[in-house]
Amino acid sequence: MHIAYLSASEIPSRTANSVHVMKMCNAFGTLGHQVVLYARSGKPAKNDPYARYGVQDTFPIIRFPWPKLRVVGSLIYIFCVFFHVLRSPRPDLFYSRYVYLIFLASFLGIPCIYEAHVFAAGSGARLLEKRLFRRRTFHRLVVISQALKKDYLKAYAALDKMKVIVAHDGADIPDEKSDGQMEKPMDGTAGLQVGYVGQLYPGKGMEIISQLAPRFPELTFHVVGGRDEDLDFWKERAGFRNLIFHGYVQPGDMGGYYRRFDIMLVPLQNKVTLERGRGDISRWTSPLKVFEAMAYGKAMVASDLPVLREVLQDGVTALMTPPDDIDSWSIALKDLMQNRTLMLKLGLAARKLLEAEYTWNRRVERVLS
Repeated sequence: MHIAYLSASEIPSRTANSVHVMKMCNAFGTLGHQVVLYARSGKPAKNDPYARYGVQDTFPIIRFPWPKLRVVGSLIYIFCVFFHVLRSPRPDLFYSRYVYLIFLASFLGIPCIYEAHVFAAGSGARLLEKRLFRRRTFHRLVVISQALKKDYLKAYAALDKMKVIVAHDGADIPDEKSDGQMEKPMDGTAGLQVGYVGQLYPGKGMEIISQLAPRFPELTFHVVGGRDEDLDFWKERAGFRNLIFHGYVQPGDMGGYYRRFDIMLVPLQNKVTLERGRGDISRWTSPLKVFEAMAYGKAMVASDLPVLREVLQDGVTALMTPPDDIDSWSIALKDLMQNRTLMLKLGLAARKLLEAEYTWNRRVERVLS
């Protein structure tokens, strides 16, 4: 099948949505589909985008600028993408996370799949979604959690529940040959290595990690990711000797880090914001780091939130604890420190679950089924 993925992601960039888009296109290609990815032009990088994201060079990326001109910039990008689509061979399917492009594509008489990771905030986007769901070419809505499915069905009476599918995020089965290496070696670090991967926005979990580090001087905590301004803030606020900030690491190089971690933390709070403190995605989020930790067979301590319970099971694939109860987090860490058998058991169960249900290939099979 020939698929045109109409994204608004910037390639390359440091955003999670760019990782998601590249991994999905890679999985489409792995399963034998012909994919063309449309994306925003990112800043030039030293290595090619495929190596950066740890994917195969099996699909072309057609990039157009998105000038920083507020509404005008987005209109220029949409025009460039749509004009190129009209001049290209007709695909069998349009796929997109960007409602403005998939809505336009729905007028071309080709099936359209729309994927949503949050509930649309703007009235314009919601209006387009409402009209998209009534289009004859609308094939399916893909959401990343059961909670998000419920919110969409509640908001749009005309949306057929049979056309809404939940597909949690995923991860690739690790390939040791292409995992990359840690830029900051762990030589000299003592005890178990505890990792966190992700952004440092409010609610992502640094509030918990900054309290755990001084409680466990015998452990070494590693934080991978974060914008420069957020890193500067937390380095000044939580400058403990056993807390190491690695900064941004390319997705294709993350394997070298995951392999060295013994325990992974997923300390999402009851309110999780986006960049610049916007919104609250705690009801719907499906963090990539959860599935990546599962893929590497790592024991996890995770927040006991309904959206994480959709994937993880306390005592089976992770230890789950109240999000903001630092004493409960401490107890969970001690349990793993004192019981290596439990640590291995949790990691193995998580890996088996990932292989059975949550690889990128499984996800693509599900959204196209």
